[in-house]
Amino acid sequence: MNLPNGTDTIYLISLNVNCLSSPVSRAGLCDFLNRNKPDILCIQECNVNTEELNLIVNGAGYSSTCNVAHGDLNSRGTAILWRHGLSPAGFRTQEENRMMSCKLGNLSIINLYAPSGRSRRMERRMFFGEVLERAVREESYLPVLLGDFNCILCNTDALNNPQQKKCESLKQV
Repeated sequence: MNLPNGTDTIYLISLNVNCLSSPVSRAGLCDFLNRNKPDILCIQECNVNTEELNLIVNGAGYSSTCNVAHGDLNSRGTAILWRHGLSPAGFRTQEENRMMSCKLGNLSIINLYAPSGRSRRMERRMFFGEVLERAVREESYLPVLLGDFNCILCNTDALNNPQQKKCESLKQV
């Protein structure tokens, strides 16, 4: 593998932060970074912009880029954080708040936050069947998918109402 950290391995984590409004959640994110020391952290339900997130994580040795709609205080999206010393490039927003990607070595790291809930099943089906499928198909780098998929592939993946949580279009990707 062609990675810029001088090894053939990279440590990736995906984390749903469920909002970074409170000082406690911000401190929790920094504590998580300090304890786990990932090379790349993909977060979902991020509700701060890039500048604000960088202020939060810089002291822990990380930089970030966010995909959160501007001007909407209730908006939650995705963000990619990377350890200082790495240089991801080619940041792209495939869908506002829902999917972003970057290149690192020969990898395309794709962070997604799929629509959730029974009322959004059709939106989720289109997200996986069209948006994600197109993003993966267009990649010339090796795609690595991380994020909050908000669905399951098999009935054994959920205890309650598995049929309501299945998303067959994810299998197509």
